[in-house]
Order: sequence, then C-alpha cells, then structure tokens
Amino acid sequence: MLDNYSDGLMLNIAIGGTEFHTVFAAMSNLYASYYDCVNPMYALIKSLSGNRDDWLVWEYYCRYWNGYVVWLKPLLLFLTYPQIRLLNMALELSLAGLILWQMTKKKLAGYIPAVLLCWYAMCPVAVALCMEYSMSAYVALLSSLAVLLLSGKHGQRSRVWPYVFMLTGVCESFFNFLVNPVLGIVCGLGMWCLVFTDGTLWSRVKQLLSLGVHWVFGYLGMWAGKWVVSSVLTKRNNISESIEKIFYHTAQNADGEEITRFQGLQRTAENLFSNPILGILCVALVLVTAVMLLRSPKTGLGETCVRAVPQLLLGLVPIAWTIVVATHSYQHFWFSYRTLCGSVLTFACFLLSIAWGQWQKRPVPQKL
Repeated sequence: MLDNYSDGLMLNIAIGGTEFHTVFAAMSNLYASYYDCVNPMYALIKSLSGNRDDWLVWEYYCRYWNGYVVWLKPLLLFLTYPQIRLLNMALELSLAGLILWQMTKKKLAGYIPAVLLCWYAMCPVAVALCMEYSMSAYVALLSSLAVLLLSGKHGQRSRVWPYVFMLTGVCESFFNFLVNPVLGIVCGLGMWCLVFTDGTLWSRVKQLLSLGVHWVFGYLGMWAGKWVVSSVLTKRNNISESIEKIFYHTAQNADGEEITRFQGLQRTAENLFSNPILGILCVALVLVTAVMLLRSPKTGLGETCVRAVPQLLLGLVPIAWTIVVATHSYQHFWFSYRTLCGSVLTFACFLLSIAWGQWQKRPVPQKL
C-alpha cells in the first residue's frame, strides 16, 4: 500500500508557502489546506489551480525538519512526480547493487540471502514509488554501504564509527517523519557485526551499545534542535506541541480505542507476514540452515552461537520500538511494519552466522 497522503504533504510543503518570509516558511513547513479538503494532495491541486479563496488556510508542520525539501524542491524544477518515482527506483536499485557487490568483495556473500530477504519484506516496488517510504530506505542503504566502504580503512575500534552512526541518527531525523527510524541503525549495525567479529561477546555488546547511544544522541538531538530553533524563529511554542505528539504516539489509545502495547506489535507483524511468500522464504531459510548444521561438525557449536548473539540482540530493537510507539504502530501498520524488516535481516544473519560458522569447519577433502 502506498502512502499518497504523506507524499502529498511532502509535495505540498515543497511547493507551498512561497509568499511568506523564507526563514519563517522553512521553519514552519507550511502547507496549503482547505476546510472542505482534508487530504493534502487534493489541497495542493486545488491551490495550484488558482482557487485561493477565503477557504484557504496555511497549516504548520513544525515538529519535523522536513529535510527532504532540500532535494525535492530542485528536482521539481526539472522532473514531474512520476519521473521522480522512476529516479527513486533507479537510485535504490543502484545502492542495493553496490551493497551486494561490496559484500562479495568482503567475503560476505553467504549473508546476501538475509539482505535480499529484508529487501523483499520491505516491498521495494512500493518503497520506490513512495517518497515517504524511501527516506528510511535510503538511510538504511547508505548506513550499510558506509560500513562496508569504511571498513577497508578503519578497524573495529576506530573512532570513526561513533560519528558514522551519530550521522545516521541525524539524517534519520532531518529527512524523515516518524516512519521507521530504527531501521537505519539496525541495518547499519547488522552489517557492522558481519564485518567485525573480533573480541568477546561482552566487549562486542558494549561497543554496540556505545554506537547505539551515539545514534540516539544524533537522532534526538537533531529532532529536539528543530523544536527549539523553530520556536525561536517563528515565535510559536513548537516544543510543547512536539512533546504532546510524542506522548500521543507512545500512548495506548488509537483514536479513542484502548489498545495494549502488544496489539501494535501484533498488527504490524500480521501485516508483515500477510505476504505468504515471505513466510515461505523464512521457513526455507530455517530449513537450509538446519541442513547445513546437520552436515557440519558439532565441535565449537556453542562458541559459534555466542559469536552470533549480537545479531540476535539487534533483532530485538525493532520489536521493542514497535511496542514503545504502540499507537503509531497500530494506526499506521501499513508502513510501520517495515521497522520489523530490521528484525528479519538480523535474525536471518543470526541463523546464517551459525550455519556458515560451522560449515567452514568441515574437513577439506584431500586430493589424490
């Protein structure tokens, strides 16, 4: 399912508000609305048709940076909305191809099925056709690619990694709505765990926690920065409005309907596996790894499982996020389910890490 409402909002913000002061419009993220026209796409069409009567009102969307305007405004000078969708598809396919190529170069080809499974679960055609969905996808793709490219020059303990993942959080907050924010960090750290496997379990978990804290600092710091800056420059109390929305999305009340936190998780999980092919592919992956383990030596199996635990822990992050933002997950299940695609990736990597770890211990047959 596409989200034409949010895409209409993005186009509306990128095009509208030109009669206001530039700084005020940039901080307020104004979009055209009509009392008789709730959908921002229809309101945009009505506004562009020259029908700017007394029914036109300008709405504020201050709680997000709406950073997509940085690239959307210039693109709209040269491309139509359908052409932007085609460009989107080409860029996402190119980035995905680069990731697979880099994984092959890093001798991580055995984990490509996990990446493909995650990408399939996200429904890449819908992602490419929807600008809103694409923002989270780009952050996830670029963070994974950055890990693969930088790992050639920077080791596991390099000081560059905290900045990489803090920048991931900053980009997630700047370009995105509250859609699938943890997808980027889970995909990036999942790739990081595949590239770097040295150290004890505790030392690796501590490093993951440290990198995760830097992401939180970048994400929340950048987001809260918008509330403060926009409040000062627009002279509106955007801080209280934003905090009110946070409490709303983390509550257990969806438009008057009382829900439990696990109902949000249940609804998104049901939507994720509403595609029966995904379920079949997941079962096939489990069976393949089971066969590989049966045909592999059993020595050191416990150590191999322990080494794969960081991937398992990362897979719990999207689940926890979905539970925390229960109302948001429940109301917007048709796109919030993509958060769980991070769990699909890391759980698949967990299984493949164990399977390949034992498979490589098989004795090499001697040539006669």
